Amino acid sequence: MKTFALLSLALTAALILPGCKSEVNYNQRLTLVVGTPAGEVRGFAVTQVTKTDTTGGIFLPPEARRVISKVVGEAVVVEVMPGRWLFALLDGREDG
Repeated sequence: MKTFALLSLALTAALILPGCKSEVNYNQRLTLVVGTPAGEVRGFAVTQVTKTDTTGGIFLPPEARRVISKVVGEAVVVEVMPGRWLFALLDGREDG
């Protein structure tokens, strides 16, 4: 009986765990180009994107299966005129 319980537990874990969650991280360059009377000005920042995929779980209910995107980084800052700065901010949403 003990062997059957251990075998059942191992089989359940083998079915559930592999498809629960996978995560991918990458960095991207966010470039802001602004047209001004003096010409184009540019600024950039590097952001980190994390994609978490929870669609592969066998026993997950359908409403829990999705891909979540999270972006982390700093604002892009551009000097549009001498002494005048434009800040482009991330909105902070976790799903976009």
